[in-house]
This record gives sequence, structure tokens and C-alpha cells, in this order.
Amino acid sequence: MCRKFKKRVEKEDSTVQVQVLKRSKRGFTYPGTLWCGAGNMADSYDQLGRLKSTDNCCRIHDHCPHVIHAFSSNYGYTNFKWHSICHCDCDNALKDCLRKVNDTSSRVVGQAFFNVIGVPCFEFAYEEQCVERHWYGLCKQYKKLPVAVMREAVPYDFGDTEPRRGGGRPYCPWTTPGDTKLTS
Repeated sequence: MCRKFKKRVEKEDSTVQVQVLKRSKRGFTYPGTLWCGAGNMADSYDQLGRLKSTDNCCRIHDHCPHVIHAFSSNYGYTNFKWHSICHCDCDNALKDCLRKVNDTSSRVVGQAFFNVIGVPCFEFAYEEQCVERHWYGLCKQYKKLPVAVMREAVPYDFGDTEPRRGGGRPYCPWTTPGDTKLTS
């Protein structure tokens, strides 16, 4: 009897947690997109929301190879913020992509990300760090490793004065020119 009750409670609890997680993710994603916001709501990489061009910019940005996630450490920096911090090249690519789309949704997303939230970015500096220690604690081997150097968010401006319908082809600096998966 107790085991059945425990299994039922655990199953109900996990179902409730999944429902809450989906609701909270939905609440922080720009309407009409699956990738523009905290996390993403897409079931697969290929899935985009109704606002495809803007959503594609966010999807490319979400796949930045150099990220320091919220409340985690990477590249010698601990991120105590509620959002991830990306390499400045990725943020600049997002900004360029949103400017090329240049519609109402891309402008709102750009304003929110860069001007309202003011998400910083980082660049790399290389510093010598201990990569292996002796059993008694002194450093055995040093190597130059990338360390994140924070940069302030550069304000987003629209470029053109009038938004246009449709969108331009996004630019992704960490793909090869023939790679259409990230830019389609």
C-alpha cells in the first residue's frame, strides 16, 4: 500500500514539475518565438516560431559555442546573473542578425536584450594557470588558458528608421560559408 502511494505521489510530483517548467519557460519567451527568451521552447533544433526570422537569430545565438550559463562558472568567471553570458562575437552576430531582419519583433527583442536587460558579453584573455598539481598541492604544470573578460552591453540601435516586412539572411560567424543548417 505504501509503495503504491509513494509511486503515485512521485509520478504526480514529476508531472507537476514538468507543467510548471513549461509554463515558466513560456512566460519568458517573446510571443511568436521559441528561442527568444530564457531557454527555448522548441522540441528540436529545426523548429521555429511564427516570427521565423527573429526566432532564427535567437536560435543561432543560443548555440554560441562560448557561454557562461546562469549561476555557473566557466573560463575563470562565475556568473551570478539570472541569464547566460555569451562571447561578444555571438552577441554582435545576434545584433547584426536582428538589424537585418529589422521588423517590429526583432526591434523589441534587440531592445530588451541589449538595452533593457543590458546583458554583458565577454572576450578572452589568455593567462597562465595551473593545470596539474603535485600530491602536496604545489603546481606541477602551467598552461595558458582562456579567461573571460567582461564587457558592458553595447546599446542596440535599429540602423534603419522604418521596420520592414520579412527578414534578411542571418550571419553566423562560427559556421563555414556552406553550412546552411544554422542560417536557414
